[in-house]
Amino acid sequence: MIYHSIRMKATADVTQEQVEEALESMRDQGRVISAVKSFVVGRDYGSDFDWGGVFVIEDLDGYWEYLTHPAHAHRPDRHAAGREV
Repeated sequence: MIYHSIRMKATADVTQEQVEEALESMRDQGRVISAVKSFVVGRDYGSDFDWGGVFVIEDLDGYWEYLTHPAHAHRPDRHAAGREV
């Protein structure tokens, strides 16, 4: 199993609407990419990050499917929810 995690921190100029759009894009990836077996997206507590997501993928073939899927490429605004890490 692969547990792919993403953590984000919003910058001061990011609107709540932009944050919601970025989170919904992540949730959509979990729903539509068949290689994703389960996922969670939401607040990140106890760290310097604001939001996070974890996607459970069975193997490397599935991970490649996840990485190359059009839903994964959708990024409303690369700065919508802060910086990518």
